[in-house]
Amino acid sequence: MAQSPFETLGLPVRFDLDRSEIEQAFLARVAQAHPDLAGNDGAADPAALNDARRVLLDDEQRARAVMSLRGPQAEAPPLSPEFLQEILDVRQQAEEAIESGDAGEIGRWRQWAADRRAELRSKLSPLLGAGDGPLQPDAARQASDVLQQWRYFERMLEQVGVPERAPDA
Repeated sequence: MAQSPFETLGLPVRFDLDRSEIEQAFLARVAQAHPDLAGNDGAADPAALNDARRVLLDDEQRARAVMSLRGPQAEAPPLSPEFLQEILDVRQQAEEAIESGDAGEIGRWRQWAADRRAELRSKLSPLLGAGDGPLQPDAARQASDVLQQWRYFERMLEQVGVPERAPDA
């Protein structure tokens, strides 16, 4: 069975990991895996270390990794018709801005989606908690709902020209 990205880097299963914690753990594991230190036996796979780092540095992927380990049975409720209609309307307006080449309007929609994503991120931290046990069913269900909405804002950011996994997005 493959290790989780948290296990690979020797980090606790938490959403609220700081970027510097992830980088420090990555660099420590890379140093331990160096053939001069580890020899041929027990050396960590550099590809696995890089993949774990990539996953944990991305807020959405890190949240999904926490959910897979601490709330794997959680199911999000269906998205509300109001939410879906709002997203449909907004994406249509953003598409019109893109087609017209209106940089100011595109920037406004980019900011709107980034702000909404930031709101969702702030909701996840208390839901996913810092413990290592299973998530409470209600918290897991709410976190699943937040992650389901998150995908819509990632798609919106892709539409208005921000790469999905941009470090500064």
